[in-house]
Amino acid sequence: MEQLGEYSDGPVTRVRGDRRFGMSAAISATGWSPAVDVVFVVNASDDASAISGAALAGTSGAPVLSVKESSIPAEIRAELDRLDPKRIVVLGTTEAVGAAVFAELEAFVAG
Repeated sequence: MEQLGEYSDGPVTRVRGDRRFGMSAAISATGWSPAVDVVFVVNASDDASAISGAALAGTSGAPVLSVKESSIPAEIRAELDRLDPKRIVVLGTTEAVGAAVFAELEAFVAG
């Protein structure tokens, strides 16, 4: 499956990804270089956190990546590896992003 799509600096561009997680990774990949200060993480099914998080991320100049409640999709893992964030902020309750995912996310900023 194709993760990243077309992107250019022309007057009209397109960014595309495969469904929710591929799209989240594609947008991040086109807008941010590695070694970002912060990444915001939301549950892909929690629209309220995603919409509110987008505003917060916009003021912070940071990407928003989508996960599942109980797992981190492969596309998002690859993007987190590429971004190498200094900090990750999880938006939402433990029901939205579970403790196991939270612990896995810590590994992306450890070391």
